[in-house]
Amino acid sequence: MAVILRVARGPKQSRQPRPNRAEVLADANAVKAIGRLAALTQPRWIPAGFEAGKSRRSTSWRSVPCWDENLDSAMGLFRDSTQAEMLVWLVLAHFLCDFGLQSDRMAREKCPGRDATLPWGWWLTAHASIHGLAVGLITGLPTLALAEVWIHALIDWLKCRHWYGITVDQLLHLACKLLWVAVVSGTGAVPDSCL
Repeated sequence: MAVILRVARGPKQSRQPRPNRAEVLADANAVKAIGRLAALTQPRWIPAGFEAGKSRRSTSWRSVPCWDENLDSAMGLFRDSTQAEMLVWLVLAHFLCDFGLQSDRMAREKCPGRDATLPWGWWLTAHASIHGLAVGLITGLPTLALAEVWIHALIDWLKCRHWYGITVDQLLHLACKLLWVAVVSGTGAVPDSCL
């Protein structure tokens, strides 16, 4: 009988309560966050002489660096740091990635001949990529992130081949961090003009 009554009254009307002020502010912040994410998909390099309506074939593709404010705040978490501060962040991230985030299995199996579950190259690539991600997030330069992946993998591979011990291994990694700070400080923070 209850089913018949529901059918007779029609579908249940649902009233949506009015959102309170906190919900409205949360929605506004979500829209801002989505806008920032959308800005990340925009190109950071704008071709010189590019105009709307012109075909790409007739455009000069000499790239001119152009930094967007949204990218500046989203990429390179410590881009506004001094050289000493950036070095501290890179060193702290290095020790976190090398000792805190590297499992015993990864430390063993990243060396050739000691791999049991996966081929050693996968373990070494995964470990070096964690370091590359940290460098990329801190500096905001994907090129440095890739350089860190390659150099970190090479240094660790040579350590696995017993060319040197852990002390030289760590000194070489720290020398790379000094090099990254020098590269970041040499590139300048933001170009003067944006076409």
